[in-house]
Amino acid sequence: AAARRPAAYLTGDYSYPPSAPIPRFNPIRSLARSAAARCEAHLLLGDSAAALRDIELLEAGRHTIASPDFTLVSGMIWIVVAELELNAARKGLERHLWDAEACATLQRKASRLQVVSRLANTLKTERSWAYELAVNQWEKAKPTDMEGDDKATFALLRYGPRGWRLQNCAIHNRLFSELIANLDPKTQQVSVSGLTTCDQMARDIVSNVGIYNYFTAMAIPAFDRVIQQAARTQTQASLTVLACALERHRLETGSFPDRLETLVPKYLAAAPVQTVNGAPFLYRRETDGGCTLWSVGWDLKDDGGRFEVGDAVKEEKADWGWRMPKP
Repeated sequence: AAARRPAAYLTGDYSYPPSAPIPRFNPIRSLARSAAARCEAHLLLGDSAAALRDIELLEAGRHTIASPDFTLVSGMIWIVVAELELNAARKGLERHLWDAEACATLQRKASRLQVVSRLANTLKTERSWAYELAVNQWEKAKPTDMEGDDKATFALLRYGPRGWRLQNCAIHNRLFSELIANLDPKTQQVSVSGLTTCDQMARDIVSNVGIYNYFTAMAIPAFDRVIQQAARTQTQASLTVLACALERHRLETGSFPDRLETLVPKYLAAAPVQTVNGAPFLYRRETDGGCTLWSVGWDLKDDGGRFEVGDAVKEEKADWGWRMPKP
């Protein structure tokens, strides 16, 4: 309840980007990891009610980060906490430690996670802040606002000709607008092919830095990794929705269904679709009574439910999903 109070949000002067408050990543991540570990411990002890409260604590932690003006740093922290929340639910589902009521609650929570929308809003904020700083707030720029190599950014903002700043803004806005255009907040889907083009555009800017794109080059994060992580987390949220419905079906009937369509409408109002291509999720009931649930990965190729966990390079070329063994 305390996380929903106005005082729980970060407040500050968001009109001037360098003075806007940035969440402290390490304490938030440490708290989230502790809550996720405690959730797993409660599940192993058979206390699903306490485990569910730990998930609610993780959810409250995300809520405190979700300020109206969402910076890229805040957005990445939000996604990390969401991943921990989903992984905590997943571990219980894979071990069949959640009861039917808890599965229904987790299903509702996961269905409300809109990671792609959050990322789109984050990029819109970053785009508008860059324009505001370079065009309307440049006179406020101080050396202390920039750190290390960013002193050159300060010099460009404070003393450079107006035309240089406007040219930087034009390039910056064009790149961010292209990125945002490839994110669909309504369907929570991303266009992988379009984002690949954006990534190449960003690489071209970084490799050809000049006075007209210097500000943009310094501000560009690794967009491909940021958006890929958001897409994977959105996929995990949809997988959690489906896995909860599958587990509820198993708890009631004694087995997993042969097809995902069986879950509609009793356990699902409508089945979610894959984040990266808009197609239905892939599903296979295994001969041992378990099941495999997956989406194609960032390479858009169906590898038949082959997963790679812990290796970022291999994960990019593998499917995204999980297996639910027979109890």
